Amino acid sequence: LFTLGLMYLLYLEGYHYIFYTAFSYCIAFLFSYFLNLLFTFKSEGAYLKRFFYFILVNLLNLFIVELLQVGLIELVNIKNYIAISIGLIWYALFGFIMNQKFVYSK
Repeated sequence: LFTLGLMYLLYLEGYHYIFYTAFSYCIAFLFSYFLNLLFTFKSEGAYLKRFFYFILVNLLNLFIVELLQVGLIELVNIKNYIAISIGLIWYALFGFIMNQKFVYSK
């Protein structure tokens, strides 16, 4: 919800969708690391290593989402909000699976 709100505020300010989605995801994934560490996956130890993998996984995921959005918006001419919604779904599903497998595995 925070990410959507931030995206919407930046959209209203006139920023390009690539900027407002990338910026919002970066802010959200920093909070996400600690929340997932403490509550979702309840992992302990190797914090620096986990954080490094988390950054790699989420930057890769962000890159994929941005490519997906650009492809859908610029090449397929899908409306921005639909392409961004598809990107959000991808980000959540892929991010959960990859974080579970590589970042928070025991």
